[in-house]
Amino acid sequence: SLMIVSITDRINELRLIDDIFFSCAFNDNPRDMEFILRIIMNRPQLRVESMTTQKDAANIYGRGVIFDVFAVDDLGEYINIEVQRNARNAAPKRARYNSSMMDFLQFRKGKQFKDLPTTYVIMITEIDVFKMNQPLYSIERCIYINDRPTKKFGDGSQILYVNGNIRNQTPLGRLMHDFFCADPADMHYKNLAELTKFLKTDKGAISAMNNISYEFFREGEKRGEKRGEKRGEKRGEDRAIILTLKNVIANAKTTVEEAMNIMGIPADKRSRYAKLLAEI
Repeated sequence: SLMIVSITDRINELRLIDDIFFSCAFNDNPRDMEFILRIIMNRPQLRVESMTTQKDAANIYGRGVIFDVFAVDDLGEYINIEVQRNARNAAPKRARYNSSMMDFLQFRKGKQFKDLPTTYVIMITEIDVFKMNQPLYSIERCIYINDRPTKKFGDGSQILYVNGNIRNQTPLGRLMHDFFCADPADMHYKNLAELTKFLKTDKGAISAMNNISYEFFREGEKRGEKRGEKRGEKRGEDRAIILTLKNVIANAKTTVEEAMNIMGIPADKRSRYAKLLAEI
């Protein structure tokens, strides 16, 4: 009973800025994510066509990434939304890497560079990362002439940082207030208040607890990898390869053997990976 009380208290404290609660709130919930993106991107007519939470972008050539939310809008643009409570995880190079991984995840053999979609990485942060007291920072590559930005580079890669410290009476400020509010009764936006209240009822608590357990497990795996546990590292490598295989098979509509050829998997490892793939 003591553990139940502890978990209940924890759920009551959670806010949308908390990674676990954020994932619970927007899992299979494109309409509320659409509402949030319309405010952040100032596009009242934006439509979310597809969306996943905790999407794993595996990378057999290096470090993978798990997107908090990965969405595709009505213009065919790819949007990654992250909630970050500390400066290290919201570092500019983290945003750059997420942007590059979106390209890696979606760009397949046979496509042309002109087919690359516009991408957005949106970081919703608890702190003012750039310390310029702005509610929203928009970052794009520019062409510089005489050390002055003269023209946009136009590569279709954009990064937005939302400053959670500014919670004024603008639409974005009110949204940030709700992101940092644990009590649905104090929220501005009715749909987010109802969503938060629902997740903090019994059914919502069960969902939240499942996600909390998963998050603890994932963090434990990361700590194990940092300690250099060879077994953990091997499992991580296998998982990355299997997830990449699945992506190649699904996107290229090819066989397991052809996918392995594309990825250059050595012949002596193919039977083991085929077995692992069949077990998923």
